[in-house]
Amino acid sequence: VVLKTLIVIHSILKHDPSFHQDFVNFGRDRGLLLNLTHLRDDSSPETWNYSVWVRGYALYLEERVECFNALKYDVDKDQS
Repeated sequence: VVLKTLIVIHSILKHDPSFHQDFVNFGRDRGLLLNLTHLRDDSSPETWNYSVWVRGYALYLEERVECFNALKYDVDKDQS
């Protein structure tokens, strides 16, 4: 469920410029919006790597939003 949610957020960030600003405004007073530092799936050893990857993906999205907020444009859109 967490990964699907992050994929939806990533897709919306990529295709809807107004979502960037709404996301930034929502998170301004809350700190990290996608804080998954405590995400951990202990159901099996194989899922530990999955949890690490999902936390990294969330951090990437968080940093992408911070860059957009600082630069006022989407760096990834210029590369596509």
